[in-house]
Amino acid sequence: MKEDDKMYSLVLLDDEKIVLQGIQKVFHLEDYGFQVTGAFNNPLKALENLEELKPDLIITDVKMPQMDGLEFSARVKEILPDTEIVILSGYDEFSNAQHALKLGVRDYLLKPIKKADFAAMLTRMRKRIEEKAAQAAYYESLQKYAESNHTELKNQFFLELAETGKYDEGYIRTFCQQMHLDMADACMILVKVVINDVHIQGDYMSAVGKITEELKGLLEDFAGTEVFLSDEEIYFLIWGEKEEIEASEEDIRNTAESFEEELRHRQVLVYTGISRPVTGLGQLLIARNECDNQILMGSGREDQNGRGKYDLAGGDIKIPYDDIETLFAAISMNDAEKMRNSIERIYDQPANALYRDFSSSLTFLILLRLGRMISRYESEGDRELFSGRMPDMKELQKDYPSAAQQKELIGNTAFVLADLIATKEVASPKKIVRDALNYIREHYNENISLTEVSENINISKNYLCDIFKKELNVTFINYVTSLRIEKAKELLVSTDMKMYEISAAVGYNDYAYFSQIFKRQTGTTLSAYRRRN
Repeated sequence: MKEDDKMYSLVLLDDEKIVLQGIQKVFHLEDYGFQVTGAFNNPLKALENLEELKPDLIITDVKMPQMDGLEFSARVKEILPDTEIVILSGYDEFSNAQHALKLGVRDYLLKPIKKADFAAMLTRMRKRIEEKAAQAAYYESLQKYAESNHTELKNQFFLELAETGKYDEGYIRTFCQQMHLDMADACMILVKVVINDVHIQGDYMSAVGKITEELKGLLEDFAGTEVFLSDEEIYFLIWGEKEEIEASEEDIRNTAESFEEELRHRQVLVYTGISRPVTGLGQLLIARNECDNQILMGSGREDQNGRGKYDLAGGDIKIPYDDIETLFAAISMNDAEKMRNSIERIYDQPANALYRDFSSSLTFLILLRLGRMISRYESEGDRELFSGRMPDMKELQKDYPSAAQQKELIGNTAFVLADLIATKEVASPKKIVRDALNYIREHYNENISLTEVSENINISKNYLCDIFKKELNVTFINYVTSLRIEKAKELLVSTDMKMYEISAAVGYNDYAYFSQIFKRQTGTTLSAYRRRN
């Protein structure tokens, strides 16, 4: 055996001491990978020490005065079901062998023991124990993967529902059953928090994590809370019985808004949208659209006239959210026909609905979102294509008084924006992801954010975010977190660095937060991981 090969523990049991001594003297057990950790001539004494010794293999005589080897083997399997057992017997009785196999005994040798047979048995047992250890390690890794993948699968599921509404009721129910989520038909309120990373000081990744944990802790007081996130947005889904959620609606809203104000006082700029109660996960897209509407309108909290200055979602007139989403998807793909059809449907309202304030509010809502997209793509040379100022409701109604004029304005702006995106983003998605991953690997331990990566590879942040999720099926934040944890594992095993030094080395300035993240990702503490490896 090589010096670095693993040794497995062996317990010997025979009522004749000369047999115990002979096995250890004649057979060089270490050569086969076994180290004797206990040798007993009394099975009761052996059982007393079994839990402490936890042997990988037990070799026992079958006939002993206090307890025969078969009964002893049965007792062993109750205490340590994974321990391998080999029985030695001077009695060539098939019934003993048959009984032993039923008990889970792995091998059965007859006395007098032949050296070749014993050596062959040791070789077989070592191979089996190694295979079991490898299998156990494999299942453990699968379990860890399943646990981490479980979180990512849930995250992707909720994001897809909130951003596209793509899953039908049957899929939603099946997924909830598999993930043990008893919320398919629950009443729920969605809170969406958009993070402006430009205003986050220090470690961006840690800041986002702390914001998430802090607000989740506040919202959990009201009802069940599921958290899912993209790279710039955190969603909090508060769900429960209808009466419970409706009774808590005002308190949930006040809590979320107060938290936003508190963050602003801490110089962290976020925008918060809060939906009304909806019933069933199939309504998550509607809830997300309500959140977006509030955020785009400034949530009404800075308006002296109160919330909802342009909020039309609560009346009989409905903002065509699905068609607006289709329009922006078509802009990103530069699909001219789909853009035209979407705009037609957006403004295809009953005559009594397209009164002046409604059409202006609808156009204003779309222009705000177009403006945000334009700002991500335009350079100095592009600014002449656009007005250079955010839309103003009074100016909009003055310059474009009719619904037809506003419809034409949206169409022209959308087509120009689509052409701009097409010229800016000519690189293939795979190349963009490759460039992004190269940059992340070089800077993962710095104060890295999606904005920084996108700027350094000359691509828009939104486009990079979309491609990252489509190509890798994981968010930017989760990818960087996993990378940092893997690097931390390497340092724990290969160096004697202190824990707080490793925390700083992989990009976490807050050691306490790093410890929490490590345990959440790996299921163990930093010190326990180092001891085990």
